[in-house]
Amino acid sequence: GIVDPEMLLWCETDADIIADTVANSMYGPPLAFGTEDEDTNTKPPLSRSPSLVIVDSIQTMLCDAAGSSSAGGITQVRECVGLFLRLAKSTGVPIVLVGHVTKSGDVAGPRTVEHMVDSVLYLEAGALIDGGTSSLRVLRAAKNRFGSSEEVGVYEMSSGGQLVPVSDPSSYFLSNRIEHADSEGCAVSIVLEGIRTMAVEVQALVALSGGSGGYSGRRVVDGISNSRLLLILAVLQKRYGISFHRQDVYLNVVGGMQLDKGSKSGGGSDLAVA
Repeated sequence: GIVDPEMLLWCETDADIIADTVANSMYGPPLAFGTEDEDTNTKPPLSRSPSLVIVDSIQTMLCDAAGSSSAGGITQVRECVGLFLRLAKSTGVPIVLVGHVTKSGDVAGPRTVEHMVDSVLYLEAGALIDGGTSSLRVLRAAKNRFGSSEEVGVYEMSSGGQLVPVSDPSSYFLSNRIEHADSEGCAVSIVLEGIRTMAVEVQALVALSGGSGGYSGRRVVDGISNSRLLLILAVLQKRYGISFHRQDVYLNVVGGMQLDKGSKSGGGSDLAVA
């Protein structure tokens, strides 16, 4: 039989870039797309209803019900989400809304948007300690009306821009681990991400600081929250008499995994960090 087409509303990218992206994707061309500079109302009507609609992004949509407010504003985002919600209920077509996030990692726009939709998913890219971005991508559910919100998906971004599922995250994170007796500063920890257990390697280095006077040393962290590291250092100093004054402390979770986003804010790796 004929498979119903998908509709992709891509509103933030130049049409030439969209064409190149679609040509290189594994899913084939979308049925229709538009940019901010094009009037999508002039596109030919669909011959049949799509099986899926993806809107990228909701912050670029304009709705007449929101009046003259600018795109991305609280009123526009709320009204546009409501419009797509009614459309999904009336047609039975699932709609995926891609949205921006704030610096704190929350969905941009009014808080009511998260209550209106059925699921809220975060696709996170791991940041490396040198400022780069890991090829690792983690899909987390902050809300899910159709199942558990504790499910976590782990993917790797290929050189062609495709997301490849990682069926065994533990092997992925430990694939480059060098097994030597002289592995000082490295430890393997079993952490719980949602309902999924995985093994990660934690690397730590403590070195004499080059600062002077009252300088207490640098704390460079990648993979857990900085506050969690400070808590662990305080416990080590209080209970075991280990002073980190004028010591630089570097901590890295191999593979770009961000344990501060789950695993009880990195608490599952406390022993490995210590």
